[in-house]
Amino acid sequence: MNEIQKTEISENLVTDLKQIILQARQGAYAAVNACMISAYWKIGQRIVEEKLNVRTSSDLPENKPCKGGKSQTAQGERSVTLG
Repeated sequence: MNEIQKTEISENLVTDLKQIILQARQGAYAAVNACMISAYWKIGQRIVEEKLNVRTSSDLPENKPCKGGKSQTAQGERSVTLG
């Protein structure tokens, strides 16, 4: 009887641990996706600046580090000035 209880506890533990790992992976994927979207946006912005000979407004920070799963979409609100 004692052996059966250990097996059930062990199976529940393994199931819980798998769920924790799955949630952590999903969070990591979301964070990486947000960072990559930010990087692609900055690359496109830099190409446009070079082609049109313009610079974005200097009152906004340019190189904010990407943090967690939060999307860095403030770039879409930047003003453009002719250079």
